[in-house]
Amino acid sequence: EYRGNNESIDRKINEQTTVQVNVSGLEVFNQSAGTGVDIFQMIFDLKKSMEQEDTAAINGKIEDVSTSIEQVLKSFLKIGTRKQLVQFNDDRFISQNIEVRAALSNLEDTDFGTTFINFKAEENALNSALSAGARVVSPSLLDFLGGV
Repeated sequence: EYRGNNESIDRKINEQTTVQVNVSGLEVFNQSAGTGVDIFQMIFDLKKSMEQEDTAAINGKIEDVSTSIEQVLKSFLKIGTRKQLVQFNDDRFISQNIEVRAALSNLEDTDFGTTFINFKAEENALNSALSAGARVVSPSLLDFLGGV
């Protein structure tokens, strides 16, 4: 007896896309209404046929076993496809994040070579101005004592 539910678990992977990340147990194991087989019932019937040693019934269930294997594999394929979609979006977001950080770095980060050259040029200009000013106005002791 199946005691699960048919609720889907959806995850939003980007602004426009939502992906169902699960497959319900009824969808995998109980497809008696669709093209598949009810796997639980098939196993129960196979067990009963084996207990009764009914080889004709056992041979008749071989096709159902094959169908049920395909049914489960199709569910794995659905989940695998959804997983690839989620991973693709994750990889895309990671690469976009790297590109955005690189662009931001180009805008905000300091070019140390250029900055050091500019700093040295400004320092040399300041030292030259101070040196020229010191030569133009050379104070003497009498200038300080001039008010005496």
